[in-house]
Amino acid sequence: MNVSAKISFLRISPKKVRLVADVVRKMTVVQAEQQLTHLNKKAARPLLQLLRSAVANAEHNHKLKKDNLIIKELRVDEGPVAKRWMPKAFGRANPIRKKSAHVIVTLEEIIQSPVKHKKSDDHEFKQESNKDDFAEEKFTDKTEIREKKPVSKPQATKVPEIKKTKSEQKEPNKKNILKRVFKGRAKDVPDQ
Repeated sequence: MNVSAKISFLRISPKKVRLVADVVRKMTVVQAEQQLTHLNKKAARPLLQLLRSAVANAEHNHKLKKDNLIIKELRVDEGPVAKRWMPKAFGRANPIRKKSAHVIVTLEEIIQSPVKHKKSDDHEFKQESNKDDFAEEKFTDKTEIREKKPVSKPQATKVPEIKKTKSEQKEPNKKNILKRVFKGRAKDVPDQ
């Protein structure tokens, strides 16, 4: 199962965040936490908070264990750039680009846990009993039990036949067929 968390508009350059992200990518969560706590980079602290947030999502929402999680994906995207100006000598101004980053982390289980079914045993029993056409009907006082009659399928209604004219009742011979084909030019058709 995949669990994710994200940071938007992190005010650190994406290039600097990627240096830290490359260190912990594809690690287990426990190893990544140890690396990030001892790493001497500014981006290490926000990534550690992001990782802990993703672990909390996994534990709370999906009942997964921290020891069984691995970093499947750690993506650092560029955010908006704030443009500022720095005054310089002789009345000039140099641009300053204050970059930001969006970071998305996706965690995955190392060993897949079995899929939990939300259906209860009672619900499955009710489904099985409804399948029978002759299911017994139980009443609330449990004194009377009677059998249901089988459900009869609706019968198809018969469409009345349209009466044919005398010319249609005759078996079609070649001459009648050719009359239809040639549309009144039957004089030209030879008799057989």
